[in-house]
Amino acid sequence: MNFQLKPGMLLGVTTAATRIEGGAADSSWRRWYAQGHIKDGSDPAAAVDHFGRWQEDGALMEELGVQCCRMSVEWSRVEPEDGVFDQQAIARYRQELQDLTDRGIRPLLTLHHFSNPLWLEDRGAFASSDNITCFLRYVRKMVESFGDLVSEYVTFNAPNLYAYNGWLTGAWPPGKRNLLDMARVMTNLAAAHIEAYGLIRKTRLQMGFQDTRVGAALHLRAFGPEDSADPVHRFWASRAEQLFQGSLARAMCTGRTGFPIGRHPAIVPGRYCDFHGVNYYARSTVRGPADGAAKGRPVSDLGWEISPAGIVEVCESLCRLVPRPIYITANGTCDNGEHFRARYIAEHLEALCGSGLPVERYFHDTFCDGWEWTEGLSARFGLVALEGSDRERRVKWSGRFYSQVIAQGGVSEELYREYGISTVLVAGSSGSYFHKADCVIQMNQYRPVEITESAKAEAERFPMPPSQPPRQTKPQFARCVKADRAFREDRMKMKTMGRDGISINRDTIDVRYVEQLVDSEQLAALGYLLKYAQCHVFDGKKTMGQAVDYLEKLLVEKGLAAICESSYLPCGLAMPRRQEIFACVNRYRKLMI
Repeated sequence: MNFQLKPGMLLGVTTAATRIEGGAADSSWRRWYAQGHIKDGSDPAAAVDHFGRWQEDGALMEELGVQCCRMSVEWSRVEPEDGVFDQQAIARYRQELQDLTDRGIRPLLTLHHFSNPLWLEDRGAFASSDNITCFLRYVRKMVESFGDLVSEYVTFNAPNLYAYNGWLTGAWPPGKRNLLDMARVMTNLAAAHIEAYGLIRKTRLQMGFQDTRVGAALHLRAFGPEDSADPVHRFWASRAEQLFQGSLARAMCTGRTGFPIGRHPAIVPGRYCDFHGVNYYARSTVRGPADGAAKGRPVSDLGWEISPAGIVEVCESLCRLVPRPIYITANGTCDNGEHFRARYIAEHLEALCGSGLPVERYFHDTFCDGWEWTEGLSARFGLVALEGSDRERRVKWSGRFYSQVIAQGGVSEELYREYGISTVLVAGSSGSYFHKADCVIQMNQYRPVEITESAKAEAERFPMPPSQPPRQTKPQFARCVKADRAFREDRMKMKTMGRDGISINRDTIDVRYVEQLVDSEQLAALGYLLKYAQCHVFDGKKTMGQAVDYLEKLLVEKGLAAICESSYLPCGLAMPRRQEIFACVNRYRKLMI
């Protein structure tokens, strides 16, 4: 992997008031916790205590080299009663914004991030169009208070997710389960955004500022059919995209409506965004009314399907609505063991930087582990860990990697290897490249598994191959182990990551590679490369060596996209080197005999 960030592209982090501030603000989410809806029972009032430690966190952001920060205001904190604003709370937010600015960190201010004051919640929140006036009053007050420090605003964070989970699935407050309720909420959110868009720009213009940018941060998924040849799968994928995000995105950006967005006097054709805010985490594979992860695809610790290509897909869909700069307002993954976050970041950035999209901001979600809504403190998305009862901050491996990406303006091959986020193909073949391993992972998953003692002991019986063997005309095969079934199953889970592979465990594990037994998943992955070779390489004119040279050059120049749709194959195929290519071609010839 080797790429540079787009010219002028800024890298930052996200935070959200409810997720990190702590305190006892009377909000919809505090009540939801009190009603027993949080999986681990954790209280958002505990959270991370960012409200009291904002200077410490700001200093840590500066240390990491963060260039921009998306933060939010807790509405219930600044307006605890209808029409009554807490000037002390406003002054505290102003201090934080000033501190970020002084540190050279550009703020992007989110005005609504899922949480409502209880006085608004008890009036129906955004299910009632009457409450739009309350939201606009709050917006005006915030812009008047912070307008000299903040030029960029997000009206709503993930309004589609807020409406979908709160009024259709019932997973979030207020726990409703009615499609028409969700449609009414989405309609009111679109109207509120459109009116807030004009209000923010007008207010700052009156303050003497002409550099205002306003947008919404939509939660977007890359919806796709499980079987692209199945018309039923295609139908449901299209309907899911429209219901969950497509119609609301169109209404907020252009003022054009379609189900489930209804009519509202404020929703009229126009242009209502200065940038496209994109929250992207995962792909959704659809075969019916419900969605999920495709079989064999990598997933996060919450089971969300990982697909870097999807972030380009959803951004392109927005740019087709209205050509605008792209702000990736949130991109991250739940990785509780700190196993693959660095790789996730690298591959999503690579996808963005390799596209023709006008990406100007990338905010990693999130700055530090925090209170993740219904998951509580059990799901970890942060670059910074919290340790002990005093919530001591510790920068994770992925945080150090991200800091280096910012400093270098991209990802070099050296950085890629140093932080151990590349993989190699295990083709049941050569042991020459598999030397001192840091970890092993299951072949069909993204997450690592523990190396069993039996696997370690068996591996110790074999000599350690050289770390960088010279090119050979024949692959050097390690001796195939004959072992009992228990060890065989352990071996089926193994895929070695060397010094230039995924370094998940920071304490080096001395494991010698032994040849991995080939199962159906490995053969399927092997088949991608061999199928390409059969069609494009073995034309009767190339020798074995020439065929390998051709494939090696092709992969170096074009990457895995040259031979398959995704960089993730069932056994974790990533860029193979010459030895692996030779082994694949050689095995193909044997299979054909």
